[in-house]
Amino acid sequence: LERQTLKFNLRGNFLKVGKFLENYEKTNSPLRIQSCTVSLDSLDPKGVIAQLHFVTYTGFESPIKISIIWFKKDLRLYDNEALSSAAANGFTVGLFSLDNLRWNTSDLSTRHKVLLLKGLHELAKRLASYRVPIYIAKGNFIDTLIRLKREFEEFTLYSHQETGNFSSYLLDKKVSKWCKSNHIRWEEKRQNNVIRGLKQRDVWSRKWKEFMSKECLKLPL
Repeated sequence: LERQTLKFNLRGNFLKVGKFLENYEKTNSPLRIQSCTVSLDSLDPKGVIAQLHFVTYTGFESPIKISIIWFKKDLRLYDNEALSSAAANGFTVGLFSLDNLRWNTSDLSTRHKVLLLKGLHELAKRLASYRVPIYIAKGNFIDTLIRLKREFEEFTLYSHQETGNFSSYLLDKKVSKWCKSNHIRWEEKRQNNVIRGLKQRDVWSRKWKEFMSKECLKLPL
């Protein structure tokens, strides 16, 4: 998958430039408008210059599907259902968040952070051999998702269902709300014996045995 960009200037009055942008957004062109900067035209007192920045992705003949795998605490390659699902459904991009609700909590010590970053470094080296990039997202994770939405327009977010603390729960709620309001599908894969939304305790044992009896997943890439 290769990212291609194109820049050019469009001259005219403000209404004509706006009409061009409006009509272009209705087309099915693989070139998407990444940004538009408008300035006054020094050669025409009634004119403006719109600097347009287009982006597209090449490498596939069919429409590109993007899978974002959000790594939380589980940094495995093998038997990782979230990673397997992401790899099976589109070009995969790895993501690790340093959001304050995950990274700057009272129960996460420097020792924990060092261990996570070392594991992340090893994971990135392994994924690089399969042409799967992994990025560390600094700051507010919702801002990262907004930038991804602006870049790709559509993608599917994959992660594990996390059994964490109240901070991770709050972040998950924020991500869920953002995904729903932006029509982004988020698939959370179960990874332990915690079953969300279980109304009857009597069925827990059966469901746990079914889950634990599944075969381990192989490397999906």
